[in-house]
Amino acid sequence: MKVNNNEIKISKKRIDPYIVETPLLRLRNLDEYLGCQVFAKVESMQNTGSFKIRGVMNKILTLSNQELSNGVVTASSGNHGRALAYAAKSLGIKATVVIPNTAPKMKIDAIKSLGAEVILSETKERFIVAEKIASERNATMVHPFDDEQIISGQGTIGIEIAKQEPNLDKIIVPVSGGGLISGISVAVK
Repeated sequence: MKVNNNEIKISKKRIDPYIVETPLLRLRNLDEYLGCQVFAKVESMQNTGSFKIRGVMNKILTLSNQELSNGVVTASSGNHGRALAYAAKSLGIKATVVIPNTAPKMKIDAIKSLGAEVILSETKERFIVAEKIASERNATMVHPFDDEQIISGQGTIGIEIAKQEPNLDKIIVPVSGGGLISGISVAVK
């Protein structure tokens, strides 16, 4: 599969029952300061508090029954792990989240409260540890950004933006791993 607009539209239909279509709010107090109309997509209103649920849910909903029965594993600093734990709980599957041993207790507790197994690791080794666990358990590794289903799910934000405010000139997207900006870019291109 290649990430394209059609795949993102399919992903939107797939995940709609599990996500919130978040508002695009006008930030009038910034309009004058920046000399243009400013809007913010309020993904903090998602059930997990971030956009990560979109990609995670899309990925998990594409897994076979056998893959689901083997569980899912990820490496995360918090939001992706919380989204995976939430999605796994929603679908009744086992989730394991490898999180840095420096993560705040609040993030660790939030993931545990959703029923996921939490394994602490050195920050630099979390992906290695998660891949090893996934291999040992024959579980599916759900990468936080380097996965076409994750990118397509996160791209659904772009579909919503285009529907909510079709005449935007520019969209500014934060970048970390690149999954969010990749998906949104394809969706609004």
